[in-house]
Amino acid sequence: MDLNKGRIDPNFSLDLGVGLALYSKELRSIQLQLKATNVTDRLNLINFASVFSGTAVGPLLIVAAGMRATF
Repeated sequence: MDLNKGRIDPNFSLDLGVGLALYSKELRSIQLQLKATNVTDRLNLINFASVFSGTAVGPLLIVAAGMRATF
């Protein structure tokens, strides 16, 4: 980060997602989903001291799971 130039260095965020069909027969199904955002858990500074929006920071590690059932 170079505060004198008013710019930030490029950053990198890795997101992963996976889904699994546990059961599927005719019109019935059960699916499991897992998603991880910012797997590297790096602090991502998007912008700072902007004229229009101020400082913005990307989210740290977020993990979410979900299940979907249709019948």
